[in-house]
Amino acid sequence: MPFNWPAPDELLGVQPPRPISDPPSLKDLSNVYRLQHDLFRQTKIHPNEVLGRLVLLEHNLCEAVAHPAAPQPQQDNMLPQAIQALQQGQGDLLQQIQLSRAEATAAAAAAQQTMVAVQQLTQNIQAVQQNIQAVALRVQAVEDMVTTLTQESRKNHGVVAKMLNSMQAVDLHVPLLIVPFANNELSPQDLQPLLDRFTVHNLPADQHMRYFHGYYPGEDISGYDEDAQVQAILRAIGCNLVEDRGQAAPLVSLIPLLNYCDHYATSSTGFCIILYISVL
Repeated sequence: MPFNWPAPDELLGVQPPRPISDPPSLKDLSNVYRLQHDLFRQTKIHPNEVLGRLVLLEHNLCEAVAHPAAPQPQQDNMLPQAIQALQQGQGDLLQQIQLSRAEATAAAAAAQQTMVAVQQLTQNIQAVQQNIQAVALRVQAVEDMVTTLTQESRKNHGVVAKMLNSMQAVDLHVPLLIVPFANNELSPQDLQPLLDRFTVHNLPADQHMRYFHGYYPGEDISGYDEDAQVQAILRAIGCNLVEDRGQAAPLVSLIPLLNYCDHYATSSTGFCIILYISVL
């Protein structure tokens, strides 16, 4: 009876061998083995019905080859050729298996190399992150140092400014140096700078209150009228309430220089004091 391969759409793209001869031969049996191998090697997944049909086809071909229905005398000479073809098919199958193993080994080696490269890249990224963190810590340390130096500079400048303001003449238009608030912060930009006594006396009421709270934080302002607030602010910036004309003249000419020194308070404080003493 004739034997046929499964339909092409059932083989899922695997090329079927040549048609099975009638009666079947050992070459056909070898083709069954090869087709089974191709199905497992190339697609991995096939319906159980197709695989079962191939197993049944293999069994029927074995029966047909082993027990031919009506062997013809002229086919006796074909048996050695069939055996040779079967051996050749088995050799091809073994070669394909070895090739598949070699490909799998090469793929495993490549995967291992990729894994090593990924691990090295991960280590490099971690090292870079550690360096970034170290740099961030150093930058923070520098910022803290700058903040400390700025505060110290402003504090020293405030001390010198108060001392020099105290030596100024009691005159409304004599220039004064800026003195930071009690918290060592400069007055906000929306407040008029206290550049002379005239400005202190003529501030709006709300700015008198804000300057008072800046120089006397936590103190109750209800006991101070506007004149008392003005006097308190003048005392906070170092101004004397009694005129001392003996020391007024030298200092008036030093105020522009001291305002310039305001930009270099840390290094200029001592210089300004020495310069003032030398002028006297």
